[in-house]
Amino acid sequence: MRLGVEVILLMCAAIAGYALLSIYFPYLADAAQFYLLLAVACTVAIVLLEHSFPIEKPPRWIMEAAAYSYTAMMLTAMAFMLLHSALGYAFKYVVTLTLAEQAMAVVYFLLVALGEDLFTYGLPLALEKRTPLGKGVYLVFLGLFAALHYPAYGNLMMLLQPFCAACFNMYIVKKYRNVAGPIIGHWLTDVCLVVLA
Repeated sequence: MRLGVEVILLMCAAIAGYALLSIYFPYLADAAQFYLLLAVACTVAIVLLEHSFPIEKPPRWIMEAAAYSYTAMMLTAMAFMLLHSALGYAFKYVVTLTLAEQAMAVVYFLLVALGEDLFTYGLPLALEKRTPLGKGVYLVFLGLFAALHYPAYGNLMMLLQPFCAACFNMYIVKKYRNVAGPIIGHWLTDVCLVVLA
């Protein structure tokens, strides 16, 4: 499957998810609007960039990448939860959600994963052959990922967990040449962490 087709299909899922949120939980739709706009912009850029340098891979690589991404992200999240507990860090957000809110959180986290991962992994994958940095473009986007997440986390210790997960996912993107796998892995991890919390 070509990368351009992959991101267009992901974008269709994002639009359907956003429509559901708009109808049933408008306050979540407002929160997800940024991620939808980011996903749309990245999709357009990736499709245009990938047109000149097609990235083709077998569809089974998407599921392999998703399995590795989910495993790496869950192990990273659990390791850092244990570390943070051992160091005495309190978790800021512990909320109880109804079943309907959990269902809408599942849709919301799809939009978060799409927006973040198309930017963090999809753009460097499409830019790799078009920039003098070559594979170094992945390091630039890892740096951007960390810099953009710092205000939300507030300190470097808390930021280390998503950064480690992003490093694992970046390796998976480079190896499997797709973004759908890490998006699925990211989405499943967020859903599991919210449902289990």
